[in-house]
Amino acid sequence: MSETPATRTPVRLGLARLIVGVAVAMIIAGGLMAGVLAVIGDASLWRGLAAASVIVAIAAALSVLPIWIGAQMMGVAGAAGGFMLAGFARAGLSIAGCLAVIWKWDYPPMTTVLCMGVHYMAVLAAESIIVAKAIWSRPIE
Repeated sequence: MSETPATRTPVRLGLARLIVGVAVAMIIAGGLMAGVLAVIGDASLWRGLAAASVIVAIAAALSVLPIWIGAQMMGVAGAAGGFMLAGFARAGLSIAGCLAVIWKWDYPPMTTVLCMGVHYMAVLAAESIIVAKAIWSRPIE
């Protein structure tokens, strides 16, 4: 099967919508984790949440671009490819960053990695919903 030019038409995926969606997901996840840490009451665990939040925020900011560029240049296939690339890049940066702060600055390992995982899943869910809506709202060509 050959690829038709219609499949390469840009997906209407707004960069601002993607950034806001990811930011809102991170704020909600951070708030929920802060509530859990407040109930636990151990002050040393807050360092892990802060480190994971900063690391995943940087990784999420860098992972938005492949999705948007792929959607603009290659259409549906580019959006899907950019989504996969963004997921791998965000995972690699998040894991490497958390391991670095755990080993270099002695952050609490369990809290840092758990908070990174929650943030990662929140960003993944937000990007999934936004990309899926953009792709599925395309007119049939």
